[in-house]
Amino acid sequence: MKLLILLFVGIGVYIFSQGYLLVRIVLRTQNNAQVFEKRVERVLLVMVDALRYDFIAEQEQQKHYTNKMSYVQELLKQNENTLLLKAMADPPTTTLQRLIAIMTGCLPTLVDAGSNFGSFEIQEDNLIGKLDRVLVMGDDTWTNLYPNLDKNWSYPSFDVWDLHTVDNQVNSHLFPLLEQKADWQLVVAHYLGVDHAGHRYGPDHPAMGDKLVQMNDIIKRIVEKIDNQTLLIVLGDHGMDKKGDHGGDSIQELSTGLLFYSKTPLFQQKCQIQDWMQESLKRDPELSAFVKLDQVEQIDIVSTISMVLGLGIPFGNLGTVIPHFFNHQQNCEEQLMTAYKANADQVYRYLLEYEQQRPDTAQAFKDLKLDYELANQLLQNGSKHDIFYHYYRFLRRTLLVCRKIWSRFDNTLIVMGLIVLGLSLVLSFQHFLVDQTAFGLFVVGGTIGYLRPIANVADPLTVRWIHESGFFASVLPLCYLNLKHFKLSITFKLDMAGYLAILMFAGCAASDSFTIFENFIVLYLIQTIHLLIAIICFYLTDLTKQKQLLATLFMLFVLTRVISLVNICRQDQGPYCVPTFNASSESSVASIGSSYLSVIGLLLVMIVQHGPNWFKFSLFLGLTQIFAYNHLVTLDANGFDVQKILLLWLPRLFWTYSLIVLYLIRQPDLYPPFVLMNLLIFQKPMGVFVLTLGYVYVVLLQSLNRTLTHLQKPLGTLYSCLLVLYGQHLFFSTGHHHVLPTVQYEMGFVGLDSVNWILSPFFVSLNTFGGPLLVGLFSDHTFLPMALACLFSATLFSGYFQRHSQSMRVWGPKFLFQTGIFVYQNLNPFNAGKRV
Repeated sequence: MKLLILLFVGIGVYIFSQGYLLVRIVLRTQNNAQVFEKRVERVLLVMVDALRYDFIAEQEQQKHYTNKMSYVQELLKQNENTLLLKAMADPPTTTLQRLIAIMTGCLPTLVDAGSNFGSFEIQEDNLIGKLDRVLVMGDDTWTNLYPNLDKNWSYPSFDVWDLHTVDNQVNSHLFPLLEQKADWQLVVAHYLGVDHAGHRYGPDHPAMGDKLVQMNDIIKRIVEKIDNQTLLIVLGDHGMDKKGDHGGDSIQELSTGLLFYSKTPLFQQKCQIQDWMQESLKRDPELSAFVKLDQVEQIDIVSTISMVLGLGIPFGNLGTVIPHFFNHQQNCEEQLMTAYKANADQVYRYLLEYEQQRPDTAQAFKDLKLDYELANQLLQNGSKHDIFYHYYRFLRRTLLVCRKIWSRFDNTLIVMGLIVLGLSLVLSFQHFLVDQTAFGLFVVGGTIGYLRPIANVADPLTVRWIHESGFFASVLPLCYLNLKHFKLSITFKLDMAGYLAILMFAGCAASDSFTIFENFIVLYLIQTIHLLIAIICFYLTDLTKQKQLLATLFMLFVLTRVISLVNICRQDQGPYCVPTFNASSESSVASIGSSYLSVIGLLLVMIVQHGPNWFKFSLFLGLTQIFAYNHLVTLDANGFDVQKILLLWLPRLFWTYSLIVLYLIRQPDLYPPFVLMNLLIFQKPMGVFVLTLGYVYVVLLQSLNRTLTHLQKPLGTLYSCLLVLYGQHLFFSTGHHHVLPTVQYEMGFVGLDSVNWILSPFFVSLNTFGGPLLVGLFSDHTFLPMALACLFSATLFSGYFQRHSQSMRVWGPKFLFQTGIFVYQNLNPFNAGKRV
């Protein structure tokens, strides 16, 4: 029964995700229209991963990350040769999306963010594809996206504990190349140390200051070696938040440093272009709310570089040329008009072709095309300022509009997926047997879907045969089984309370604010259910049992409250959340004290754990190894000298020991503590503390439910409701939220000396969903429908709010993470909860 429902749920989620997870319409048209002659012969692009704007710009405040790049400030005194700007990235702020955007000028999507562990080749028009001699060194994401490079020296980018190896390798190739005066058009040198320092320590740490000083020295060496025909560009692909993470849309994550330098004067101020821009913003309040004079969009870079190199702008570009590059000649006004017209022509052609592929955008593009046509008409007898205004307005408003309509949702697939999930949810409440009729309907449905009846009335390019076969193969047996076995039986009043509580939690997904503050709502619901259980205990006639149960319930109250004190804050929780998971709100490093705090949880596990003496002793040895490893990692993160060989081999020795223990286990009820022991190795110290307390909670809850069942007062669905909610509670308190920046990528390197594309993502998933996996080991037959109700709610409201301004900030990540939680909650091969 359970496996069949999980199969249908998987089909439903797959169909829904194919319609919901945003995929751009990629147009492969090439733009080769050359506008200007070359202004420089070559470009050296120094990508400093996670170079936030305040890392490179002069600041009044004194932090470990401020005012470390003194040589850049010296360069800025040569204002005809140097230009520093704040470049704003688009979310999600992950490296893969930013490298795509910087080279194509397009906007990223959520589905691209999921590809960050394994990138894909770019097929659309891009700057690298227009050049003959391109060399790349550093982050291996470049070679995955652009495999046809002339030469590359690539290195894995996800080992965030390693601050120096990749940077040193880049230096070993870059400076000999500059010495040789080799024949190249574009060199990309991608340094990772700043990003890794942020992930490991946070920005306000001495290690970050050291990396920025190193980057300052590297820039100085580069400037000394480049010739007059080389344009140096130093930029960050994204920023980082105050903890050193990125992936979200906070200002700190979006603002990046962008430095241009050329020994040939390129930035002389011949025309008052800034005055033009300022007047343009005054004429258009909508534009002034979006455009800031002291910053540019990161996607503006590719159109600017293309023109400077005498190339056509990539066809899918939505950026605007940076005007400072056309302000150094006597005829700067004509130069600027030519540049903006060529930029507008390219974007206009793109809109026309995009509209052909997606006709529903015609209305949204209507006003944009009028702006473009008006600017062209003014070329005959209009003022240069008016022409500039309308071209500029067209380009910037196009970007605004495309941000709203860029991604394509397929409502047919969304509805099909929701139907399958909804029918699976209803069936999960029933007790049924799979008969031959259901199996036959599965086959018949798959055959009907293969004939593609829905594609005749929907878009055949998006609704493919695999979607229709999965849909009909699920819907027909689901309808048959629901009609045959449907009955609504609530035998105990508390069953209704359990369903109501889970309904309240599932309903939170209908509100963006409730979803943002979901961790507080989970805590409230758990403690409310505790109160209901206390009322049940007061009605017991056996006073001895009553006192025992109330004492147990009091411990459940305390454990829940203590776990809730450990949390990490998402950016939009603002002042209403105080982070305690790491050493400070501006650090991603655990405090040394937190590793000692984890001992409390480990000791409590030993106290509540029953079983043979050999197993308790084995558990004690395993937990001791975990504490030793965690403590050494924490010491290393806080600057103590720890031998790297210990950090590498301690987990490997633990896994060997763990396999021996697994071989000796014969009792099913010993598997949950064994799983706990193996989950703890992938947690930070506060995560170890939380998971151990969570395990103690679930063991006590199971004992309480057994006692009440023996006294003819079973908790019924309240038991499963508490387990589902507690899985969510542990998810939040182990340092996670429904946002990408809380993913602890460094856990992908436990026991590994380099990235492993199978083990590393798996280790990260165990860190992220360890709490839901742990409580799922104690589930009973009422657990599945409640967990599925949460997944259905997240899926339903993600589809419903697909065009909401917070869709990809709140509901999209919620759907992704809730899917992961559901999967891990239902990995229960040991059936520990069946013995309740």
